[in-house]
Amino acid sequence: TRRETMIICQPQQRNTAGRMFGGYLMRCAYRCAFPTAYMFAGSFPHFVEVDEVTFLQPVEVGDICEFSGQVMLTYTKVRPVLHVEVTASVLKPDLKSSMITNVFNFVFELRPKVGQALPVIKRVFPNAEAVAARVVHIMERHDA
Repeated sequence: TRRETMIICQPQQRNTAGRMFGGYLMRCAYRCAFPTAYMFAGSFPHFVEVDEVTFLQPVEVGDICEFSGQVMLTYTKVRPVLHVEVTASVLKPDLKSSMITNVFNFVFELRPKVGQALPVIKRVFPNAEAVAARVVHIMERHDA
């Protein structure tokens, strides 16, 4: 399952250096990750954690920023768990280019409603070697 959203970066969200505030970009990434997890699971996901965030490139005021969320890994320990990766890219229409500025990894879990059994979650399999390598990296960090 993949979901995308776009924003135009506005000046009210800039930091003291005049670039986009990282917390705002994290919020936008979460707003992409949550519906991605919800649509995939078909059950309300509960946020557990976000992995360490590294800002690869600055995002400037006025940039068009695209957030693309994808379910990378699912498994069940005590409860079903979903790992959603959100890639933030700055699009430059005049140059016909884009560059990745951040990769966010969110973890959600599914909880049963009162009096119901645990929700069942579909398994996810990588479709390319590069995706498989990212999934292995996620599994190593989370002992999945």
